Amino acid sequence: MPEFVAGVPIPETDLVREATEIVQQAADRTLFDHSRRVYLWGSLKAAARGMDLDPELAYVGSLFHDLGLVSAYANNTRRFELDGAEAARISCCATAVRSRRPAMFGSRSHCTPLPKCHTIFRRRWRW
Repeated sequence: MPEFVAGVPIPETDLVREATEIVQQAADRTLFDHSRRVYLWGSLKAAARGMDLDPELAYVGSLFHDLGLVSAYANNTRRFELDGAEAARISCCATAVRSRRPAMFGSRSHCTPLPKCHTIFRRRWRW
């Protein structure tokens, strides 16, 4: 039976279990709980806007989005969110491939401006 928090189901897949274990071992409880809240708030916001959300990818992306703040994953030559995205790519790639489903961890996009050629998205999404 899936776990529910505030009415939002926590996905139950191999990828989610692997990501949860990695982040729980690497991060302290505060960062882990924050990352889960990111998923919960994002899911609630998506539902309120009528947006279709892939719960597995949203959960895994939320878990890893700040993992670059943890010294084991930090790279001092780039931004922490890129380190979190890289950790997700390396850590979960094998599981995502085994599940035969494309996995894209875009935690870097939440703070990286779009190139000027993407002005249509800026207008549509009001970025």
